[in-house]
Amino acid sequence: MSTEYQIEDNEKYIAVSAYITPAGWIVAYLFKWISNINSHYCIFHLKQGLGQTVVFGLIWICMSYVDWYFINEIAKLGYIILQTIGVLNALNKRCVPLPVLGRLYNKCITIIK
Repeated sequence: MSTEYQIEDNEKYIAVSAYITPAGWIVAYLFKWISNINSHYCIFHLKQGLGQTVVFGLIWICMSYVDWYFINEIAKLGYIILQTIGVLNALNKRCVPLPVLGRLYNKCITIIK
């Protein structure tokens, strides 16, 4: 389901920064809102970035109560790998859902339009 889009640089900046950090996601969303950009490409990557941030934030909160170093490191590594995949997809102008939960993010996150 890979689709390549003709996009502007502003849209690419929004898509990439949606994955960087939670603060980067907020900046990307505000930039999209202020610039009035409503492309499917930007919305797709904002949903993917938000989904990743929320899911791994919940995992880290739960793991903070458990003192399993190895599991914590695997969760961090998984987050970094999935965020890297998202950034590479955004840089390559593709809308490919992230592995594992990517399709669920697009279905469940409806606040971004």
